[in-house]
Amino acid sequence: MKKGKTTQSNFVCLECGKMGIPIHRKRNREKGHVKDLYCVYCGKVTHQMELRDASIDAYEYKQDPAEYVEKYTKGKIRENH
Repeated sequence: MKKGKTTQSNFVCLECGKMGIPIHRKRNREKGHVKDLYCVYCGKVTHQMELRDASIDAYEYKQDPAEYVEKYTKGKIRENH
């Protein structure tokens, strides 16, 4: 496997609002990327929003979580898992 520079992405559960387990990616997804992942706090698969490059997106998210989620996930969330 080819090695290259990676960036860390964190995920925030859109149900409980807690941070999940971070992952490393070779390329970034778009801002507000939503994945269906298992939330260790909820105990089930939930919609989780990716916070790219933790230093920038996490800062914006912490300023106003509700506004950040609304702005970047609009139209990206499917209701069925």
